[in-house]
This record gives sequence, C-alpha cells and structure tokens, in this order.
Amino acid sequence: MTPKKYRCNACRTTSPLCFTDSALHREKMRHRYLAHTGHRPDGERIIDVPVASLFDIPRGQVIATVILLLAVAAVVLAR
Repeated sequence: MTPKKYRCNACRTTSPLCFTDSALHREKMRHRYLAHTGHRPDGERIIDVPVASLFDIPRGQVIATVILLLAVAAVVLAR
C-alpha cells in the first residue's frame, strides 16, 4: 500500500503519513469526532503520497555515485 494522508479542507489540516488502511481510518474518525462531533466535514479527502523510486534519481547523480563507489572499492582492494 502506498502511504496516504487524510486531509480536512474545512479545518485546513492534514494528518501524518498513514501506511495502512486501518491507521488511515482511525486518523479520519479521530479527527471527525474531535473536530466535527462525529459529522463528515465537506471537502475531506484522502491524499496518495508518491513514493520515490530508484528511477527518480537524476542520471548524473547515479553516474557520480557509481564512480565514487568504484573508486572506494579500488582503494580497498589495493590495500
């Protein structure tokens, strides 16, 4: 499951990251009961938080990292 956040536009608040559906549901219900006496506020929504992957790293940074790791490996093997 991708991480999600609960957003209440009426209060202009956003929950911390929730990594499970049950945690997201608890966060949503907790906010409803504490801030809206159990009612569903207008404009509430669930936000999908994009997860970075290895392919999101810029090519130049990947090349520099590989060169650096090869240099470190060469120094270690030379000893």
